Amino acid sequence: MRVLLVNDYEPDSGPIIGGCEVVVRTLRDALRARGHDVAVFSGTDAGGLRTFWNYVRNKRAERALADRLHEFRPEVVHFHNIYHRLSPYVLGVPRVAAQGAAVVMTAHDGHLACPNPTFTRFGPDNAVSIELGSHRWTESEVRGARWDHRGPLYSGLRVQQHLRSYRRDRLHEHIGRVICPSRFLEDVLHDGGLPTEHVPPPVERQSPGTQSRPSDGPLRLVFAGRLEREKGLEAFLRAAPADGSWRLDVYGVGDEAQKLRAIAPGATFHGHVSHGKVCRAIASSHVLIATSLCPENAPAAVLEAASSGTAVLGGNLGGTPEIVQETGCGVVVDPFDGNSIANGLGELMARRYADRLNAFDASEYFAQRTPERHAMRVEAVYHGLLEGAAACAS
Repeated sequence: MRVLLVNDYEPDSGPIIGGCEVVVRTLRDALRARGHDVAVFSGTDAGGLRTFWNYVRNKRAERALADRLHEFRPEVVHFHNIYHRLSPYVLGVPRVAAQGAAVVMTAHDGHLACPNPTFTRFGPDNAVSIELGSHRWTESEVRGARWDHRGPLYSGLRVQQHLRSYRRDRLHEHIGRVICPSRFLEDVLHDGGLPTEHVPPPVERQSPGTQSRPSDGPLRLVFAGRLEREKGLEAFLRAAPADGSWRLDVYGVGDEAQKLRAIAPGATFHGHVSHGKVCRAIASSHVLIATSLCPENAPAAVLEAASSGTAVLGGNLGGTPEIVQETGCGVVVDPFDGNSIANGLGELMARRYADRLNAFDASEYFAQRTPERHAMRVEAVYHGLLEGAAACAS
């Protein structure tokens, strides 16, 4: 089977290597190992970086993708993240340039349902609120809300992209199946009328880091992600006891970096580092802090922590509770409640003193989420769409 994977950023050496790019790379390699002819089309192939002018619709990306489709002739076009550099209008290209190809999309976030992919709306002083049902809002309600913490210009671009792509031109109707890595996101998108299927993300299990975790001294905490308000690190720092019982390593960059350094002068900020280094840091820590104020889909950092034997202090929003509860890797707290955060951290410290903190066994959970099993499930989605199309044609 010929499969074209489409993503904003290259999965190997692009300007951004995040959880989505890791999934694209892992799926590409696993499908190739199963005998499929797989190619990747990214924003680099479309030429140029994102600008204000092509954020809503990138016609250059549409032409470049059409050329690749004519050249490669895929049976399946599998979209991933496309709204940063390629724009959602590439969803309509296969209908014209690759007639008969099945169109699949993996939803790595809530972009199909909300102008802000993290379901976040911003109020005064960048206060965060959650809007899972924004696809049911009227157009005037969407236009009247603020969907980006950086200001009206960025918010307006998000609004224009969302309204034109999905309200006016209904580009989501080109997608034959939306693969959802979490049951949480499947419920949200299904409620919005999309054809969804839950397929857990692939996880390359890390080697347990118990040998490098100190048995005494402060609890070693780690945070990996964007340093923005909605990621919840500030809320954690203000709630955690400043008593020397823990030390924190922070991996990531963002607008809140300077503010967070001032709040936690004892934390070590490493900035942006390679994915491999982040994985090793998570595996050698006692606890991953994942108290996001917005609903995460299937956070790669949480999966990497649980797979390496690292406990998780997780927020009760989105797909994070699914992972924490099904693996038994930690505790779930209310990220908006400082007492809940402090109590959750206290519970994890108590588990450490009882030698139970990093002793959970999630081997069966991850045995069902290997790259090969993920590829097999995705293959089944491909075959189902192709067989359905063949039946309709006959």
